[in-house]
Amino acid sequence: MAQNAGPWPAPVPATAPASWLAPDSGAPPISALRAYTEVLIFFALVFASGIINAAESLGGNDLVPSGSWGTFAPATVDEVCNAAVIVIAVVLLSRRRGVTGELLGIRPPRPLPGVGPASRAIRMAAMGLLAFLVGGVITSLLAGAHRYQQPADLSVPYLVYSVGGSLFSGVVEEMVALAFVVSTLRQARRPTAEIVVVAVLLRCSYHIYYGAGIVGIAVWATVFALLYLRFRSVIPLIILHFLWDSVQFLSLKWLAVAGLGVLLGAGFLITAFIVWIVSTVHHQHAKRPPGYVAPYPGATYPVPPYQGTPYPGAPYQEGTPYPGTPYPGAPYPASPPPRATGQRPPWEDA
Repeated sequence: MAQNAGPWPAPVPATAPASWLAPDSGAPPISALRAYTEVLIFFALVFASGIINAAESLGGNDLVPSGSWGTFAPATVDEVCNAAVIVIAVVLLSRRRGVTGELLGIRPPRPLPGVGPASRAIRMAAMGLLAFLVGGVITSLLAGAHRYQQPADLSVPYLVYSVGGSLFSGVVEEMVALAFVVSTLRQARRPTAEIVVVAVLLRCSYHIYYGAGIVGIAVWATVFALLYLRFRSVIPLIILHFLWDSVQFLSLKWLAVAGLGVLLGAGFLITAFIVWIVSTVHHQHAKRPPGYVAPYPGATYPVPPYQGTPYPGAPYQEGTPYPGTPYPGAPYPASPPPRATGQRPPWEDA
């Protein structure tokens, strides 16, 4: 039984937490000139050839890959190794500016009270999948004859190479065109709208072979940028991007893969919806003590961690163990609610 540590604290008026749209990366600020210099140079080094190939494809000069295992096996290894090298470069460049791997988003989404990181990752991936679906429909309607060209013979070596290319796209696009670009511009304290526009334009630059269908690319690229800002994680988007591209390539040869992808995608969205409802209920319960009713609209209690004493005259000092908590994670000692002891709550004394 927790020790009674004093009267129930008065409610604290609700204060808005730092917005997830606020242009603050959590790292020491840098100048806009430095941020844009690093972003544009590094982006050009990684994607220049892709932009040129996309422009050639848009102009009708398509270079369709062909060959056997002797061609595609080493090319697949190159794709995987190049992705690893680029990730290392992103981490090292960011670390020089004080941006850690965690600030880059190389971690699962942070948990919330009553909501684990897995639940948030599922929710994030589900919203990304919906963005892919909507963007894909728009691209299909507007692209016309502008498509990513495939060889006439969809050989197994080519499809293995395509899966390796899907891994490269998922890792490199999300790490460079999303995580690196957004985190660098946020470190320069650029407005969020500007950051999202820049990230979307850069993403679209190497997809111009779709012609007018690039509008669909812009749609899901915008959603991805907002999801990254909201959840501060790039891992679910990397996995989603890799699986999306892989299923598209493999479906060209085996229609059963397309059917399986549809079934798994639908099942995942249904699961994500159920997880979202359950996690929302758990989150609301975790924020309130049992039987708590807000004394006035917007009133709340401090959410841990809370530095210092939570109310004047609290019977403990900063850094000392709490004698008990009225609910898991509460930032003040256990004591019965005022109405349970016959006391008038402090906020009704006025």
